[in-house]
Amino acid sequence: MSAALSSLHEALSVLDEAWADADCAADLSRAELMSTNAALGALKRRVDALGGAGRGADRS
Repeated sequence: MSAALSSLHEALSVLDEAWADADCAADLSRAELMSTNAALGALKRRVDALGGAGRGADRS
């Protein structure tokens, strides 16, 4: 499995675990929010790296 797909799988697993018993975002603990944010951040960095130098920069 490629690094990007591994990161995607990890991020989705963290999201699934965090949201398993939550009905809304207010039901998530600070630790769950931090863990989810960290996993999504790692995924974004890996996907940005796939774009190559300069192409993966934030365009917002």
